[in-house]
Amino acid sequence: MNIQNQKIIAIVPVKPLNDGKSRLIDVLSERQRQALSLMLLNRVINCVKGVKDSIHLWIIGGDPTVEALCAKHGVVCLNELGEDLNSTLYKGFQKAFEINADVAMYIPADLPMLETQDLTELINSSEGLSRLVLCQAESDGGTNALLVPKDMMAFMPQLGDNSFLKHIQIAQVNSWRFNFCNAPGMTFDLDTPRDFDRCRQELPLFMRDLDQWTKVLKDSLSLSTLDALLSG
Repeated sequence: MNIQNQKIIAIVPVKPLNDGKSRLIDVLSERQRQALSLMLLNRVINCVKGVKDSIHLWIIGGDPTVEALCAKHGVVCLNELGEDLNSTLYKGFQKAFEINADVAMYIPADLPMLETQDLTELINSSEGLSRLVLCQAESDGGTNALLVPKDMMAFMPQLGDNSFLKHIQIAQVNSWRFNFCNAPGMTFDLDTPRDFDRCRQELPLFMRDLDQWTKVLKDSLSLSTLDALLSG
């Protein structure tokens, strides 16, 4: 199968910026938390756009600021589709398959170490888009990425604690073939103060970039300031 001729839709659910990164309330101000969410989303968008195999990217949810960022990138931004993360993701998958996507992917919006090659590894792990692919989170037994082929469209996401094992069980019950992907930039998501400290220690430009994105929000997403950061 020539993957370049296939239709891949990646779905990134996003909370309104006011609701994001609440576990960092003792570490960052409200504006810094909003800026962090926006900065991480921008990284994910850039990584998806960098994949050699063409991927159609859908951002689901967010708020007017997220919509402004998506507009600058030329990325589709959809309204919330469900009552919670799992129902939103399931409905997003179904919407993708309705327009003849060959696979639908889930990518979190908060992967500070994500690189384009991590997404390529996720795709390659599907063996020609024929297998369900699961990526385990470093903490809490969660799932940090999914790739779902169209013939497994009945797959119901179970994101949350211990979701990785739940997803394996779903695949086994349905006799679906599946693989794992342990791409380094995809297993770590930023949620806790400990995660934040790790980013400060391991990513030399992390705090500089956060300061710049905080300024972007302070300037109400001034186009000149935002344009300078979009490729970061």
